[in-house]
Amino acid sequence: MSWKKDFETNAEHLVGKYVLIDISECDSKGNVLSRGQLHGIIKGVKGGMIKVDLAGAYAGRQHTLPPDLDAFKKADPRRAYRLQSTGEEIKGVDYIATWTIEPQKEQRPAEPDKGAKKSKRKW
Repeated sequence: MSWKKDFETNAEHLVGKYVLIDISECDSKGNVLSRGQLHGIIKGVKGGMIKVDLAGAYAGRQHTLPPDLDAFKKADPRRAYRLQSTGEEIKGVDYIATWTIEPQKEQRPAEPDKGAKKSKRKW
């Protein structure tokens, strides 16, 4: 079974659930640069991605989340959540999905193997 099919099978229980999405963008030292929240109903899991039909301030738009089920935590659907980014108050949340976006770490080029012998062959 491919990882996408495996993921879709494991994520199927999310379809139809109401999710609050919390996204923080950080700098290389971990300082939060910006934070935003979205919310809506999970409409499907396909192609290894999670599709959410947004509600509230972003109603009519769709948002796609990466395939990481560890980001989803059960919420108390009786609790009211006030969104910092829009001021909305939402209720009936089934899951909270938290994401942190960090800058990509620089990758140093691999060093040549010091034990390797140079070829004496001339081309």
